[in-house]
Amino acid sequence: SSPEFDATQVDPTTVELAGAGVAVRGKGKSMAHEEDVNEDGLVDLVVQVETQSFGDLGAGGTVELTGTTFGGENIVGYDEIIIVPPE
Repeated sequence: SSPEFDATQVDPTTVELAGAGVAVRGKGKSMAHEEDVNEDGLVDLVVQVETQSFGDLGAGGTVELTGTTFGGENIVGYDEIIIVPPE
């Protein structure tokens, strides 16, 4: 989250990172929770993605994150990731 964007309004079932969706466990529950991970006083959305769906990322690189808010707004972002351990 940021002062301009409330990440808790993102529907975790719509999130994809490099084409990989959020992991689902148990009775179809998305592996997602809310937490202030960077201690800035704003609650963030933390998701676990199905990493085996990444395809050929090797050791990492720039990836795209997409999703939709509960209000229907599409979101997109880019960042660098590192795969540990590298393939």
